[in-house]
Amino acid sequence: MSEKKKESNKQFKIAAIIIGAIAVVIAIVAVIVFGIGSSRHERNGGIVSFSYSHGSGMGGYVDYTLKKQDNLALYSAKCMGCMINFDVNKTIDSSYLGKIADIVKKYEMGKWDGFNESDDGVLDGSGFTLKIEYDDERKIEAHGYMKYPSNYREATEELTNLLDEIREE
Repeated sequence: MSEKKKESNKQFKIAAIIIGAIAVVIAIVAVIVFGIGSSRHERNGGIVSFSYSHGSGMGGYVDYTLKKQDNLALYSAKCMGCMINFDVNKTIDSSYLGKIADIVKKYEMGKWDGFNESDDGVLDGSGFTLKIEYDDERKIEAHGYMKYPSNYREATEELTNLLDEIREE
């Protein structure tokens, strides 16, 4: 084999090794970025504080809060401007916070964290505010006015049903 062919084969092998190494590095970086990115939205700790408000000036505004206190939770539900106004404060079993955590996980509401959008062209619309604090100090905070994150309707329908069930017990 001629010296030129040997040199050419050697250069080809070196180039192939370098390209392979670069591909491996890119693959590792992609796994790390996407792996961390998806876990960034997961919330696996226990909820210690939950607050959800929604509504409008014309249709009423409902505000729910739950705060963990030992094995119990302090529950508050208030509706101002509703057809049937209510103001309920009571102590409930803290297992309800676990039920809320299940809903949050089911609808991937961790992805809502940081959502803050509004349609400034609408003056008489509706909006929402959500704040959830976990025992690992992670949070979900979201706010919207006439704009909503993905799964909003389904998630909040299930949340509101549970929160109203608690209120009516």
